[in-house]
Amino acid sequence: MKKFINKLVLFFGLVVLTDILCGLCFDFLFAHAKSGSTERIAHIAKQTNEDMLIFGSSRAVHHYDATMIEKSLGKSCYNCGFDGQGILLFYGLYQMINRRYRPKVIVYDIQPNFDYLKGDNIKYLKTLRPYYWNQKIRSYISDVDKVEAVKDVSSMYRYNGIGVQTLCDLSIARVNNIKGYQPSESKMVKEPIVDDKPFVHDEKLDTVKIHYMEKLIRECKENGTKLIFVISPLYKRTNSIEYEPIRKIAKANGIPFIDNTSFFGHNTEMSYFSDAVHLTKEGASVYTERFIDQIKPFVENYK
Repeated sequence: MKKFINKLVLFFGLVVLTDILCGLCFDFLFAHAKSGSTERIAHIAKQTNEDMLIFGSSRAVHHYDATMIEKSLGKSCYNCGFDGQGILLFYGLYQMINRRYRPKVIVYDIQPNFDYLKGDNIKYLKTLRPYYWNQKIRSYISDVDKVEAVKDVSSMYRYNGIGVQTLCDLSIARVNNIKGYQPSESKMVKEPIVDDKPFVHDEKLDTVKIHYMEKLIRECKENGTKLIFVISPLYKRTNSIEYEPIRKIAKANGIPFIDNTSFFGHNTEMSYFSDAVHLTKEGASVYTERFIDQIKPFVENYK
């Protein structure tokens, strides 16, 4: 019996040691990534120092030319948009950004599925796992999901699903964004089916996401950061009724809300869109130029 217990202790000891070594290895690789999503998230969390930041999903990434904004408004700008992500990532990133400095303006491009509708919320925390030992992030992950926080103690779990990406981003050095902005070179080749009258039922609202969106609003106010909500253009859409829940939150908290759903109109050129929800490089340039005029009244005199 004693021999069995000794073997069991040795086995678990080796498992823990392996986990620690894997963590040290991937922490090193993560910290030395040269490109891709690994380098991008590290830059946002640890190096941004711009006056204005763009938050949001892939629509933010592809729709806001940070260089154009800088030149026109005279404020430094970085596009922090991240494919397939929403408030549960950006609230965490804001915690790390906020420890270093206070951005003057945050433009948040809203996307219903990622920012206030129900879904698999754990997937939004995956990107934050490498920063688990940051006290703010550890506390935040535990607040969102206590079981997830326990799992994240394991290094192998933290890097599960992003280890291969980390390796690729370490070995391939490439410039793939301009101040965070990633222009889309693809073009729409087939007319998409557009649902012009989408509707959101109350039971689809995610109380966890809404909770952190409201926390972001409060903390931006406390820290002197001007928060602006935006809906960027959608292909041949004439209404934005599914955005009503976030519009109400913005109104209740005095947050500017810019609705550009039908920015290009119902007869817009397909060349401006790569698909029903994403702009091409050409479309983004036209949109950013007009968007700059829209936000000038909110940011020109914001110190």
